[in-house]
Amino acid sequence: MDWSKAKSMMIAILLVINLAIGGMYVSGIVSKNRAIAAETKSAIAYAESKGVKINCAVPGGSKRVNVISVEFASGAGESPESYKGIKIELLGVSGQEHIDRIEKTGSRIDTLPACTAILKSMGSVTGSIDGLELIYLVDRTSYSGMAGKDTALPYWKLVSGNNFYYYAAYSD
Repeated sequence: MDWSKAKSMMIAILLVINLAIGGMYVSGIVSKNRAIAAETKSAIAYAESKGVKINCAVPGGSKRVNVISVEFASGAGESPESYKGIKIELLGVSGQEHIDRIEKTGSRIDTLPACTAILKSMGSVTGSIDGLELIYLVDRTSYSGMAGKDTALPYWKLVSGNNFYYYAAYSD
């Protein structure tokens, strides 16, 4: 048996198999993105048919993001405004609290497309949607003034006039 020929054939076969698997993976991503683009277009058309004007860009696709843990401290200090390019918003934080430290929890989740926030807002928003962005939200309204840890999860922040609406960007 010619081992050099056998080795070359095995390498060629494994290369073809890897290319086929890679092609299927890329094809799945492309079709997922096409489906999200179609859903986004339909959500915008539905909102506009209900009299809600979309005055902003609607992000397409979904992202894989970290779930983060934020640790609060009392006293003077400045909180970071973002984590890996995603803005952090704090609700119910007193002027005496700030984010002292941010840690990855080890969990990563896929975000829902932005069109889900548009659809969820149909009962609340009238007039127009002026902004839509992915943020990390920390709701401390029940714990205001208390140091400790809390979890920041991805949310879609929808702006309509002077009102802000927050919709979970993850599925339960």
